Amino acid sequence: VRKRAPGWIPGLINLSIALLNDSGQKAEDAKKAAADTAPSNFDESLDLLAGALDREPDNPYAHFCRGVIFQQIGQRHLIDAHRHFKRVTEIDPNDAAAWYWMASTVCDQDDVAKSDARKLAPQQIPSFKKALELDPYMASAIYKLAFAYAYIGQTQQQKELLANFNRMKPDQEGPAPG
Repeated sequence: VRKRAPGWIPGLINLSIALLNDSGQKAEDAKKAAADTAPSNFDESLDLLAGALDREPDNPYAHFCRGVIFQQIGQRHLIDAHRHFKRVTEIDPNDAAAWYWMASTVCDQDDVAKSDARKLAPQQIPSFKKALELDPYMASAIYKLAFAYAYIGQTQQQKELLANFNRMKPDQEGPAPG
């Protein structure tokens, strides 16, 4: 698709996602064996997505994918990941996953390594709540919101959310609710 329609941004984004999904040690080792200078799948994806954003600065898919990659490649890139997820929520305020990931990537802007969950929880709670407002069955948001409440001492909210989370677990006996 990229060869036949090199300017087609959805094709570029899909290639980026394919590269991201083909990551892992085995894929990266194969690339290194082929050529010492081959970029990693993450690097190649980031470059492709940067090109998409050069042409369409408000493309939510490119921002979201860059956020995922930055979140995956490590703590030192959380600020970049957070910035991209935040941009998606501005472009599409109804994207529950973007709200979830924006909350999940909140970090200390001065020193990411010193991020303290207890101090960051008040910043995370509104975004986790927005994600759940948009998708009440987002189990990961329920779980993380429960612990954000625990960090600020609101244990009753934590207990209620964890009870809801446990009811939603797909591996429970019987059919999963919802």
